[in-house]
Amino acid sequence: MVNNNNGYSFQPGLADKMYEDKKEEQRKAEKEKNKALKKAERERKKKEKEKERKKKAEKIKKKREEKKKELTFEEKRNYSILALVMIPLCQLFFIYQQGGWLDIILKGLKNGKYFKEWLPDGEGLPYSRGEQGSGPSCKKIKSMMPDRSSVGGEATAASEAAPQAGGRKSKGGKRTTRKFHQKGGFSRSENDKKEFYDSTKYGLPYEWADNDNFLMKGIGEYFKTFWQSQRGLLQWLLANISSTFYKDYKEPTNLGEQAQDFLKFATVLPALNLVAHIGQIISSVCLLFWASFNNQTILIVPLFIAALCFIFLGWTSLYIWPFGLFSIYLLIFNLRPNPEKLNYFRTYGRRYKWMWCLSILLWWFFIITGGIWKWDKSMMILSGMVGALILLGMLGISTLI
Repeated sequence: MVNNNNGYSFQPGLADKMYEDKKEEQRKAEKEKNKALKKAERERKKKEKEKERKKKAEKIKKKREEKKKELTFEEKRNYSILALVMIPLCQLFFIYQQGGWLDIILKGLKNGKYFKEWLPDGEGLPYSRGEQGSGPSCKKIKSMMPDRSSVGGEATAASEAAPQAGGRKSKGGKRTTRKFHQKGGFSRSENDKKEFYDSTKYGLPYEWADNDNFLMKGIGEYFKTFWQSQRGLLQWLLANISSTFYKDYKEPTNLGEQAQDFLKFATVLPALNLVAHIGQIISSVCLLFWASFNNQTILIVPLFIAALCFIFLGWTSLYIWPFGLFSIYLLIFNLRPNPEKLNYFRTYGRRYKWMWCLSILLWWFFIITGGIWKWDKSMMILSGMVGALILLGMLGISTLI
């Protein structure tokens, strides 16, 4: 304690201590304030989550109540009319779709012309100039021939060529040489005349594979790998189905052959449809990575990252590439009309008309009588009457249908 002239005393460093105490109090107050704010934020988020949970629960409850809610007579009538119309249309679509697969399978012979035209997966059109399945290129032939220097140089080549230079004699007694033209040459004018959807049209993006720019070349190779592989896998599937189930296809002549033919048409072909669409999704996942590496250089890393994005972030673009695109391609490939597909549609529609009628009846029975009318007694009686008429028609007793 120090006394001054006025009789007052003071302690050294007291002001500093008071300043530090005040700062400490401010820090504690700030800490308590932040703690209170964080607590309030947690409470707010908790209330928001609880509010959202209640909102979802109410929405689910409302949907359940709507499902349990009995349909009015007008609603039942309208839904029944819609089902009466749509079920036969779906049955007709089913017959046409399976007839399309049947036409493709019967044409899908291994190394056949149909695959080269509609599912080309080898070198040549549309992936590069030339034709699918054409012979080896001149460059490849030269690489297989022995070196001229090792067999006598130009003199030997000239002497070997001499016996072939005779050709045929003209009327004047002079020999003329024959000109041989290699088949399968690429014609730009003929190529440009092809439709945009023609499977053998050479153009973008495949022609980029022959570009000197490494970026364009990489993109061209990327699409080339994708389409070659997808078409090759589809070829393999169709060829195996063809050789397994339709190797000796002929028109059925007795009841046993008709039953076997119907089962293949109604079970094997729909299974093929399912396998083809599910298989292309699985193969697309694998090809996203294979195309990133095959014949690539500097684009390997960005294409690999793009593959991950297409898989995990594809929902942002509705998974158009590659899953949606190839599903659309498969659907168009199957449904694209031609005389053969239309003929199979008419043939199988007439040949098994009673089976299709029974199928429609069953769908009507379960959807309309069971789903819409909840097994109403009067509707069950009406469905039974319609079924009896179809049965009598199958037995030849009634000609109403």
